[in-house]
Amino acid sequence: MLERQIERLRRARRMDALVVATSVDASDDAIAALCGSLNVECFRGSLEDVLDRFCQAARRFAPRAVVA
Repeated sequence: MLERQIERLRRARRMDALVVATSVDASDDAIAALCGSLNVECFRGSLEDVLDRFCQAARRFAPRAVVA
């Protein structure tokens, strides 16, 4: 499902970059691996604090907008 969403998002004309924010937990290693195989940036942060994960990803990549 994630791969399909990434494929669809890549068609967006008004998007400059795509970053997937997932956790550092081992259960999310497959997500990070998929992002790597699709050449999509992957930010890994807190498993339990999703807001902090998004904030840290935003600080790192400095987007004009964030979509959750």
